[in-house]
Amino acid sequence: MLLKLLDADEVVLGEPLPWDLLDADGKVLFRQAQRIDSGPLLNKLLQKGIYRRAEATGEAAAQRPASLAQLPLAPGDMLQLQVISPTHAERYQVRLIGFHAPVSLLVTMPMVNGRVVFIKEGQRFLARGFIGKDVVAYNTRILKSSLAPLCLPAPRLA
Repeated sequence: MLLKLLDADEVVLGEPLPWDLLDADGKVLFRQAQRIDSGPLLNKLLQKGIYRRAEATGEAAAQRPASLAQLPLAPGDMLQLQVISPTHAERYQVRLIGFHAPVSLLVTMPMVNGRVVFIKEGQRFLARGFIGKDVVAYNTRILKSSLAPLCLPAPRLA
């Protein structure tokens, strides 16, 4: 799912929402047509980051690539990996090393305080990154883990 980060001028206080408001994980915070009547609440939401589906206005349909090879990914691009677990919420910054379209992405090992964080094969993550101005997030797992690099399945483009 492609997410678009919203600016303060895109959400009007007291007006019906033209689309669902989502958090960074894609969870619905407010449904379409609901109203946000509290200025402090709106400011807090904007500070945390609120999103909408890019598909909500048809933007993504016109721009959606047909394959991973058509995504504007380049070595060095940053991705964030968030552990999917009810008891842990760690987030790691990694860099794209390359990809083998349409099978997998190769990323650097995550580091915390200058030390490598060892990741088990099969561990599940929410991967996030930017493609142009859009935020892209998808659930993934580690296909192969060694000292370097990590191998993730490529996102499925539908």
